[in-house]
Amino acid sequence: MLWDFTAARYKCIEETQIYHNFAHDKDLREIIKYGLEKVLETQINNLEQQLNQFSVPLPERPPKSFKNQEKNSIYFSDRFLFKQIFEGVKVIWITWPASAGV
Repeated sequence: MLWDFTAARYKCIEETQIYHNFAHDKDLREIIKYGLEKVLETQINNLEQQLNQFSVPLPERPPKSFKNQEKNSIYFSDRFLFKQIFEGVKVIWITWPASAGV
Protein backbone atom coordinates (compact mmCIF):
# COMPACT_ATOMS: atom_id res chain seq x y z
CA MET A 1 0.00 0.00 0.00
CA LEU A 2 2.87 2.39 0.76
CA TRP A 3 4.35 1.62 -2.66
CA ASP A 4 1.02 2.49 -4.32
CA PHE A 5 0.76 5.78 -2.43
CA THR A 6 4.33 6.64 -3.39
CA ALA A 7 3.73 5.86 -7.06
CA ALA A 8 0.56 7.99 -6.95
CA ARG A 9 2.45 10.91 -5.38
CA TYR A 10 5.16 10.63 -8.04
CA LYS A 11 2.45 10.87 -10.68
CA CYS A 12 1.00 13.92 -8.90
CA ILE A 13 4.41 15.56 -8.86
CA GLU A 14 4.94 14.96 -12.56
CA GLU A 15 1.49 16.30 -13.48
CA THR A 16 1.87 19.28 -11.17
CA GLN A 17 5.24 20.15 -12.73
CA ILE A 18 3.54 20.17 -16.12
CA TYR A 19 0.76 22.40 -14.77
CA HIS A 20 3.37 24.77 -13.32
CA ASN A 21 5.09 25.03 -16.69
CA PHE A 22 1.84 25.86 -18.49
CA ALA A 23 0.32 28.26 -15.93
CA HIS A 24 0.19 31.88 -17.01
CA ASP A 25 -0.87 33.69 -13.84
CA LYS A 26 2.05 34.52 -11.55
CA ASP A 27 0.07 33.85 -8.36
CA LEU A 28 -1.18 30.51 -9.67
CA ARG A 29 2.40 29.53 -10.52
CA GLU A 30 3.50 30.40 -6.97
CA ILE A 31 0.66 28.37 -5.45
CA ILE A 32 1.54 25.39 -7.64
CA LYS A 33 5.23 25.73 -6.73
CA TYR A 34 4.34 25.86 -3.03
CA GLY A 35 2.23 22.72 -3.38
CA LEU A 36 5.08 20.91 -5.08
CA GLU A 37 7.80 21.96 -2.68
CA LYS A 38 5.96 22.05 0.65
CA VAL A 39 3.16 19.50 0.32
CA LEU A 40 3.96 16.84 -2.28
CA GLU A 41 7.69 16.69 -1.56
CA THR A 42 7.00 16.39 2.18
CA GLN A 43 4.58 13.54 1.54
CA ILE A 44 7.07 11.86 -0.79
CA ASN A 45 9.88 12.16 1.76
CA ASN A 46 7.71 10.56 4.46
CA LEU A 47 6.65 7.73 2.15
CA GLU A 48 10.19 7.08 0.92
CA GLN A 49 11.45 6.88 4.51
CA GLN A 50 8.79 4.32 5.35
CA LEU A 51 9.53 2.26 2.23
CA ASN A 52 13.26 2.34 2.99
CA GLN A 53 12.56 1.29 6.58
CA PHE A 54 10.87 -1.86 5.28
CA SER A 55 13.43 -2.35 2.46
CA VAL A 56 10.78 -1.95 -0.23
CA PRO A 57 12.18 -0.77 -3.58
CA LEU A 58 10.96 2.66 -4.59
CA PRO A 59 8.90 3.18 -7.75
CA GLU A 60 10.53 5.14 -10.56
CA ARG A 61 10.59 8.80 -9.57
CA PRO A 62 9.92 11.60 -12.04
CA PRO A 63 12.65 14.22 -12.55
CA LYS A 64 12.91 16.68 -9.64
CA SER A 65 13.58 19.70 -11.84
CA PHE A 66 11.20 22.40 -12.98
CA LYS A 67 12.69 22.47 -16.47
CA ASN A 68 10.30 24.21 -18.80
CA GLN A 69 8.81 21.93 -21.35
CA GLU A 70 8.24 23.35 -24.77
CA LYS A 71 4.83 25.00 -24.87
CA ASN A 72 4.19 24.05 -28.49
CA SER A 73 0.60 24.29 -29.70
CA ILE A 74 -0.87 22.82 -26.52
CA TYR A 75 -2.73 25.45 -24.53
CA PHE A 76 -4.04 25.02 -21.02
CA SER A 77 -6.05 27.81 -19.47
CA ASP A 78 -5.31 28.73 -15.89
CA ARG A 79 -8.93 27.84 -15.05
CA PHE A 80 -8.39 24.31 -16.41
CA LEU A 81 -5.13 23.92 -14.47
CA PHE A 82 -6.76 25.13 -11.25
CA LYS A 83 -9.69 22.73 -11.67
CA GLN A 84 -7.36 19.79 -12.28
CA ILE A 85 -5.30 20.57 -9.19
CA PHE A 86 -8.38 21.27 -7.05
CA GLU A 87 -9.98 17.96 -8.03
CA GLY A 88 -6.74 16.14 -7.27
CA VAL A 89 -6.47 17.76 -3.86
CA LYS A 90 -10.03 16.69 -3.03
CA VAL A 91 -9.25 13.08 -3.96
CA ILE A 92 -6.03 13.12 -1.92
CA TRP A 93 -7.85 14.61 1.06
CA ILE A 94 -10.43 11.82 1.00
CA THR A 95 -8.05 8.90 0.37
CA TRP A 96 -4.85 9.94 2.14
CA PRO A 97 -4.34 7.86 5.28
CA ALA A 98 -3.56 9.82 8.44
CA SER A 99 -0.80 7.32 9.21
CA ALA A 100 1.12 8.37 6.08
CA GLY A 101 1.85 11.84 7.45
CA VAL A 102 1.13 15.33 6.12
